[in-house]
Amino acid sequence: MITASSPIDVEAKNKQSELITLYTRVIWFGNGSLKALHDHSEGFSRRFIIIRVKPKPKDRIDDPHLTEKILFEKDEIFRWMLQGLQRLIANDFKFTISERTRQTIETAIADNCNIIEFLKGQERVEFNDGYSESTAELYKEYTDWCEKNSLTSIQRDDTVSWLKTNAQRYGLIFSNHIRNSQGHEVRGFKGIRCISRKI
Repeated sequence: MITASSPIDVEAKNKQSELITLYTRVIWFGNGSLKALHDHSEGFSRRFIIIRVKPKPKDRIDDPHLTEKILFEKDEIFRWMLQGLQRLIANDFKFTISERTRQTIETAIADNCNIIEFLKGQERVEFNDGYSESTAELYKEYTDWCEKNSLTSIQRDDTVSWLKTNAQRYGLIFSNHIRNSQGHEVRGFKGIRCISRKI
């Protein structure tokens, strides 16, 4: 989805990139889900709808004249698109999302931010109102989990920022007065602890 009015850096295959003002609100991507370089918030992921296509049949032969066939049917394609736009307007610009697409989007969100999967697992952290954990020990546990699962960990500051933003969802409270494993008062969260702490 293009929501900015400023020019976007666009690169065609085997060509130098250039700044272009895009008027479309939809861009098609392929070969995997879209990921943000630094933005791991829901503000990024809620802006797109991922539609999976069927795998290419083994016996399919690519049609070298497909472009001409599509151009021949361009009037019908336009009518089909116009009907879709009319339906979208009638639905107050809300897309109808199938359960399969919803699951695909949730998977893409987890891929873009693996902190979600880390917190969902029951081997590394546990939640309880009486627990507390320092940000340093949480991040150490998270990076170790990423390494063992061949995942790239998100930078420390971004991880802490994400936890603060999503604290309410997980029943967490950020505090500057958390006791770490050495007994020092540090920054951390109430409502969570690393399971390794009790071993």
